[in-house]
Amino acid sequence: MPPGVEPQNIVIPILYDHSMNTTQVMEQRSQELSQSTVAVSNMLKRFIEFNPNPNGCSIYPALRELLTNLVVPMQGMNQPQ
Repeated sequence: MPPGVEPQNIVIPILYDHSMNTTQVMEQRSQELSQSTVAVSNMLKRFIEFNPNPNGCSIYPALRELLTNLVVPMQGMNQPQ
C-alpha cells in the first residue's frame, strides 16, 4: 500500500441464527446495499451452501472464511462493463 493511503475499512452487521446455525448479513429492507455488503452476503450464502456443519457453531468458520478470502470491490472506482 502506498504511503499516505489508508486501508479500506468496511462495517457489516452479521446475524447469527442459533436455531438454524447460520451466519448471514443482517439486511434492512429500506436500505440500499453497498457493493461491499453484497459481496459479504454472497460469500456467506456460498459458505452456508458448501460448508454445512450441523454439529458446530457456524460463526467462527464463517468469519474466518470472510477474513481469509473476501475481495471487496473498491468504492468509487469505475467497474468494467
